[in-house]
Amino acid sequence: KQSKLLNRLPVVMFSVVYYFPEKKVFCFNSLRTTSCCATLKTHLKGAMMMNYPWLYDELASKPGVTKDYKVEWQWTRYQVGGKLFAAICRDEDGQDSLVTLKLDPAEGAFLRDQYADITPGYYMNKEHWNSVNLNGAVPDNLLKDMVEKSYRLVLGGLSKKAQREILEGKSES
Repeated sequence: KQSKLLNRLPVVMFSVVYYFPEKKVFCFNSLRTTSCCATLKTHLKGAMMMNYPWLYDELASKPGVTKDYKVEWQWTRYQVGGKLFAAICRDEDGQDSLVTLKLDPAEGAFLRDQYADITPGYYMNKEHWNSVNLNGAVPDNLLKDMVEKSYRLVLGGLSKKAQREILEGKSES
């Protein structure tokens, strides 16, 4: 009886793209299943599904950037001159889900009004910080622009001497 019931279930085909940031590798997998949800959840365990795989390199490539992981917050922090300019926040499943960036308050408010995937900064000052859903639909060029502006805003808050040292490559933080 059980095999007859299984034969009546619809067969679903789907493809999954995994991105493993530590290894900087994509994996593709096509699955044929009658149990979509359970199979998909099993295959996604330990993989990150996000729309911006270039983000890690973009953040780390800025002059003078240091990166660390704050275990108690579940955040990967990107700093310049010892000051935070970006944080990638993990969700309850341990998957990267948000990037939080600093912006001019007026620009941040405008972008939050334009995009549902841009929200007030998660656990941050809601006036200056904005979080972007990494599984959302914010255009790549806009997110790159937000990253650059956040970096420049924080860098600009450092002393002129510190800015010069960072931009000339004489300082690591």
